[in-house]
Amino acid sequence: EAPAEPGMPLTFAASAAEAVPGTYTVTVSAGGETRSQTVEVRLDPRLEGRVVLQDMIALRDVQLRIATLSSRLDGPGQRLQMVSSQVRQVRQFMEGRDVSREAVDALNTFSQEISDLTGTYFAGGGRGGSGTAVRARLARINSDLRGITGPVPSGISGRIDALEPEVRASSEAVEQFFAHRVPELNRILGGSGIPFIQPPGIQPPGIPPAE
Repeated sequence: EAPAEPGMPLTFAASAAEAVPGTYTVTVSAGGETRSQTVEVRLDPRLEGRVVLQDMIALRDVQLRIATLSSRLDGPGQRLQMVSSQVRQVRQFMEGRDVSREAVDALNTFSQEISDLTGTYFAGGGRGGSGTAVRARLARINSDLRGITGPVPSGISGRIDALEPEVRASSEAVEQFFAHRVPELNRILGGSGIPFIQPPGIQPPGIPPAE
């Protein structure tokens, strides 16, 4: 039985870092024109006397750091999802055709490996980040910061530090998967006359790059 195709890795839209009170320049470009205007962000009157500016700056910096790490997961996660979509198309092509058992098993194994990579790095884990994937754990840290009006809780920076190597590893893992597993699968599929899997940015065997 074929494993369920992995769904789109849930993109963690980190809560926007709160702007610290001060004067900012907003620039908008459209139709070949660029316009800029200064705006002043003021402290919520309800927070007067309850917050310290340095605490707000520290919280903003932590939120920006989380958002940056999460965005670094987007590229490899989206590339993996595009390949997952190709796997579904290959399955449709195989339906009703006499293909080898080897090809069916190879495609099933390949699909499961996509699911495993998604579950390790890219799944969002739903609201609040309840899963174990790297993206879900980033979401959980971000959730823990909601409503903070004082100093950033101790341990937050350490939790983010611990995830940085895993964010780097996500890209490496996807590249290794494409470099080794895709050619193996394409060799088996090609023997049964089945279309190649073509990861974004990687040319399948036997097809010359476009001029």
